[in-house]
Amino acid sequence: MRKSQTTTLSNNIFFEAGSIKRPFQRQNNQTRKIPKDLKNVLADPKEHPLVHPKQDKIYLGNSTAKPENPERYPIYLPKDIFDKNLFIAAAPGGGKSTLLFRILAQAIKTQRSVFISEAKAGNQGYAEGAAFNDITRYLKLKYPHLLLHRWPRGDVYFNPLMYLNTSVKRREFFDNLCEQIQTQGHITGDIVAFIHNATAIADLIIEFLQTFTPKEDLNKNCTLQSLVYFLRHPDKLKQTLAKAIKYYEQTGNNPQASAIIKDIYAQLKSRNFFFLEKPELNGSRHGVNLLTNLFDHPDLLYYSQPQPNLQELKLEDILYQQALVIISQPLYDTASKVVGPLFWDSVLGKTVELGPKPPQYEGKERLSILAVFDETHRLPVGRLGTSGDFTREYRLGLVEITPTIVDPERWFANRHVYQTLISLSPGVPEVVELMQSRLPNFFLNSTYVQTMMDGTGMAQPFIGTVPNHKYQNSQDNPGCSLRSLAMTGKFTGLLQSFELDGEGKVFWLDLQDELLANIKTLLEDALKPNCPSDIHSALDYVLGLEEFLL
Repeated sequence: MRKSQTTTLSNNIFFEAGSIKRPFQRQNNQTRKIPKDLKNVLADPKEHPLVHPKQDKIYLGNSTAKPENPERYPIYLPKDIFDKNLFIAAAPGGGKSTLLFRILAQAIKTQRSVFISEAKAGNQGYAEGAAFNDITRYLKLKYPHLLLHRWPRGDVYFNPLMYLNTSVKRREFFDNLCEQIQTQGHITGDIVAFIHNATAIADLIIEFLQTFTPKEDLNKNCTLQSLVYFLRHPDKLKQTLAKAIKYYEQTGNNPQASAIIKDIYAQLKSRNFFFLEKPELNGSRHGVNLLTNLFDHPDLLYYSQPQPNLQELKLEDILYQQALVIISQPLYDTASKVVGPLFWDSVLGKTVELGPKPPQYEGKERLSILAVFDETHRLPVGRLGTSGDFTREYRLGLVEITPTIVDPERWFANRHVYQTLISLSPGVPEVVELMQSRLPNFFLNSTYVQTMMDGTGMAQPFIGTVPNHKYQNSQDNPGCSLRSLAMTGKFTGLLQSFELDGEGKVFWLDLQDELLANIKTLLEDALKPNCPSDIHSALDYVLGLEEFLL
């Protein structure tokens, strides 16, 4: 067994380069292991024979049965694990976002479209300095065909009202939004009814815009800007509706449209929308203002309608062509409370609309999708976050990342959905306990043999029973105790998955701490012109992208 070696890259980042072994291979009916020296591969990859990883697998990291073992084995998982639910949990600074870089790279390598909710945004929510800016730029460099977009505050506009195009979709969206306002605002009592009244008003306004805007102008006029305008100015909407009603009455054209618009007018009137200035309707006015303030954000309004310098982000394009889309949701920004639901509900609705066996679009098949929720405990993600029960049927996988569990009800409701769990050190208690409960323990023997003296003074074997042996964990599996699950060491983790067999359902995951700890520097250097090849090699190694990953 060779000892690990220290290697230094051209940018002075050093790390321990131990022996990496390929998984067992059979040749001439003999089981053998093939060692490969990581130091030599990274130092001069062109001079070493390459071993291509299988395209139908994802590389998660290097593993060992015991952490003190100096040798590591690459861990590959089936790529369809990305069609299910992953839950990554650890204390702040435990390596969650760093591990996510590798997961993003693997998802792109396996020909998926990836949509990311970005909580750690850059300057004023834009790309510069944002958490995923460098990794997405590097992946675009590696895969030039990749569509790379950011919304809002990017190169595209996205009109979510185009996808809230049925009464069912609108009702589901607004019901979810009501629940979100109540939960995050700690709202109770009568104001809850006023919020529901406000969302019903917004639903009617959107129905009016979608029904009576000419199809060629729909994307331009049926926008969040129009919704906010009419919510702020009930009198303007009243005048518009009155003119439309008068037009249909005078011309006699389209009696069906006339009936719809009269019904919308009557419902808005019954909900006191045209009388909000009256003092006695203070509660109704407050509910409408609460809702309007969610949408009335300059960046959200600007990037949700056509602009001369922006191209349209169509869901069909990013569902049928490989794309990496960043959803900018800075934790400090008020628009983040509604950006997630607007985008994620649209994605979920469109995916379900296309069905489990979606038709082709412009001669292309629909790709598998990976939705990534960073800081999911603090950012609203719409109905998609609670739809894991059925999203796998549509090849729509979810990755959730959190340093804690702040929503016990949602956690408890989704526990059965998380088919894959990754706990980084130190672990989150709820995650650690769930993993431990799913462990295939090596049970202690139910009996034991003890020598005892009989009545004649002769030694006789005695078979005893171990009480409660089924509930005792043995010591030979490093994942069997809560303590070892929670304290796996810096930049290591444990993964649980039903995709794995036997004792491998929980295993140690060594995240090559020096390289991962410096991945931001590696990315910055790799994006510079004339970057040395060893830095690219080290980065591709840690992201699991290149051939020398065994």
